[in-house]
Order: sequence, then structure tokens, then C-alpha cells
Amino acid sequence: MHEELFDINIGDERLNRRLILLGNRFLERPNASIPQSCEGWKESKAAYRLFSNNKLTCENMIDIHRQKTLERSLGCKEVLAIQDTTYVTFKGHHRSKLDLGNISCHSGRKIPGLIIHNTLLASLEGTPFGLFDQQIINRKNDQIVHTKRPLEERETFKWIESIQTIKAFYPEDTDVISVADREGDLFPYLLFMQDCSINFVVRSCYNRIVGDRNPKSRNIPKEHSYLKDHLAKIKWKGELSYKIYDNKLKKQRNVTFKYKSCSIRIPASRIFHGDTRTYPEVDVNVIELQEKGRDKNRLNWRLFTTLKVDNEFQIQKVVNIYKKRWLVEEYHRILKSGCTIEDLRLETFERLKKCLTLYSIVAWKLLLLTKIGREHPNRSCEALLKESEWKVLMISAKGKGSEKEGPPKMKDAIYMIAKLGGYLARKSDGPPGMTSIWTGWRALEERHKFYLELTCG
Repeated sequence: MHEELFDINIGDERLNRRLILLGNRFLERPNASIPQSCEGWKESKAAYRLFSNNKLTCENMIDIHRQKTLERSLGCKEVLAIQDTTYVTFKGHHRSKLDLGNISCHSGRKIPGLIIHNTLLASLEGTPFGLFDQQIINRKNDQIVHTKRPLEERETFKWIESIQTIKAFYPEDTDVISVADREGDLFPYLLFMQDCSINFVVRSCYNRIVGDRNPKSRNIPKEHSYLKDHLAKIKWKGELSYKIYDNKLKKQRNVTFKYKSCSIRIPASRIFHGDTRTYPEVDVNVIELQEKGRDKNRLNWRLFTTLKVDNEFQIQKVVNIYKKRWLVEEYHRILKSGCTIEDLRLETFERLKKCLTLYSIVAWKLLLLTKIGREHPNRSCEALLKESEWKVLMISAKGKGSEKEGPPKMKDAIYMIAKLGGYLARKSDGPPGMTSIWTGWRALEERHKFYLELTCG
């Protein structure tokens, strides 16, 4: 975290140092509370005062992290901007000062919480570069129907706002591909990306109309049809095989898809109730994938994209890009389970928001730790660990004297860290997961801290 936040400028050098120290404390013990992460009451009080200081803002932290993220991704011709939303609940939190909105009303229950929309930048291989944009939304408890709100006042505007941030900061010679799940199947979002000439891969959610129509009329011309009917007339073109993680089996399984593709035009629709403006159509390519050999609970994906889908190689590229969307799901799991942000207890919304932003950067670091060993197994671990850290890791795994062998490869270092977190590395076990890695990371940091104290730093 020292390298990530080193260039931050809050306006006070003491605050800069305090933020870097606090970021390191959070990274050393990501699932601990603020007092447990800090060393004593003096440091804990300094942390609370830092979050109360008006000089520190979420923009300060996100801007410096965005700059580092941009630097890490500049060597890539194509970069994935993966967007997703997670809901953070604070059920046991006293909400009088926080003034949190309700994020669920199922069965008449009102659950206080926040909506966090993140845009994670990654390579085509799946290496996370960092968090490029974050929006923390406190839902208003008013009675205005969302269809009567202007677009800029809706929660769904978060998708467009993230694309605006990408356009503002990213160089034009890099092809940024926006990736989203079914929540991103929104006409204003697709239209805005078309106007900005940004490629996208979005999973279809709605059975949309194919063809032209009057945006003020709900009547569908007879010569046009809905998307499902249009795709049903197209023959399957071939088969593709992938390894897909099964939530029920809790492991990856081999899946064979049959696929078809075509090009469609999504007609314009009204952005909000009473909207009289005329919008252009959105031209997209569609890929439909249907799992073979299963009738019940089979996978069925429909993907909208502006990338070419003329042959099997191009279709495979689009599907592989969509599969990388799972990165942001893993990131949110680390943020909520690894960093336990739902257990935070801060008195005001502004303090909570700043703390969430700092933990978001810590969560990216833990995600990188999980992925880099798989994507770059033969790279030296010095790209991730300091010299003193990999020496402590070698001593912990192989005993005293093993540190003289030199730094291990990235894959070996990740396995050693995971073993500290309870990973058994049996023949039948798959690669280490996030839980064992971040638990092992905490154990490594505690041993590293003890090592520095014994050797006087």
C-alpha cells in the first residue's frame, strides 16, 4: 500500500503518512476491525480523526489509485472495464447519524445499506490492474417513480457515469471494452457507448424488439419480432467448450455450448416518462450460447457486443471477455467477506464512505494476490513481495536457511501463502482459493512484522 498511496497529496504531510500507515494496517489484517488493525488506542484515535478530517476525500484516494491503475495498463492495446454493483447492508448499525437509505423492502422489511458501483480494469488474460471508478450511493427514501426521473437523477446513471470517467482519463489509442452483466442491459447505457465509440460486451436481460419502430408507440410492426423469436429462426453454427464454475457443486465443470450469432438493431425507446426527444437506434451483434446435454438448469447466455462475430475465433474472444466479468464478483466477495466492510461501525456517512474507499483499494491488492500467481506463474515473486517478506515466507514454508535459495516463483509463493491460510495442497485439490490466500496473507504479515522487530527493521 505504500507504493500505491505514496504520491497522494491531502494537503498535509502528516495526513499523507497517516493514510499510508493505515492502508498498510488494513492490508496486514483485512478482516479485523479498525481498533484491531491499529496498534493501540493512540493509533486507532488517529485513524478515526483521519476519516473525520475534511481534507481527506474519497476523490483523493480514488484519483491516486486511478493514476496507478492507468500506469499499470498502458502497455495493453485492449483493456477490460468490468462494471458491477454490490449492496452493502448495515443491519445492526445505529442509523440515526448515518441516515442510510433502504436497499431492500422484501416482505415489508427495510434494510439500511449502501449501493457500491465499481469499475475494475483488467487485462484480457484476467490480471486486475485496479479500481478505475467507484460510486457509493445512499438511496433516497422518496416516493418518486423512477420512470419519471430525468436520466441524470436515476441510479442507473451510474453505468453512464463510469464510461464518462473512462473517456475523460483514458488515452484514445487504447481500446477499452466495457463488460457488464444483465443489469447493464439498458438502452441509455448502450446508446451512450455507441456515441462514445466504446466497444462493449453486455449480457442481454430483456426480450427486446428487433427492427425499427416509433419510439412513442408500443405497437410492433408485423415484419419485426422479439429477440427470442428472431434468434429461434437462426441455425446453430457450432460448439464451444469451457470450464465454468458451478455454484451448486462449488467447483468448475466442463460445459459444452452450441452457439449462433447475428446482427440486430435495437430501436429507440423513451428514456423517461414524457420524454419527447428522438434517439438513434443501437446496432449490436448478438451471440446466443446454450448448454448441451442438460434440460434442467442449463446455461443460456445472450450477449450483446460491438465486437466482430464473423467466425469462431471472434466469437470465442467475445465469450472469453464475458467470462472475465467474474473478476468483479470475486472482488466484491473479498471486499465483503475478506475485508468484512459490513461490520464497520462509524458514526457518520462521510467517515464510513472514506473508510469503504480505502478498503476498496486493499481489496484490489488481495484480488491481485489471488490472480497474479495463475496468470504469471513463472514470474519472480519480487514483483509482489518485498525481500524481507519472501524470506519470511520461505522460512515459514521450508525452514531456516531456505531463504538463501533466492526468491521463489510467483506460483510457488502463492501456494506457500495459501498453506499458511489452511490450504492442504492435496492431489485432488484445485488451485488455492481466495479465502485461504487472504487468510495466509494475514498470517504472513504478522510473521513479517515479528521478523522486522527481531532484526530491528
